[in-house]
Amino acid sequence: MPINLTVSHLFRLGSQPISLTLGGRYYAERPAGGPDWGIRFVLTFVFPKT
Repeated sequence: MPINLTVSHLFRLGSQPISLTLGGRYYAERPAGGPDWGIRFVLTFVFPKT
């Protein structure tokens, strides 16, 4: 049973909008040999319709 905490922020690099997401995951219940925790990093380039 994972417990997730994620934060996201939309910013501009020059004129390009970019979404940055960072999250952590703690496994409160896991199978034998399963991970204790995990981390996620996502960088998304946003291309709005003009």
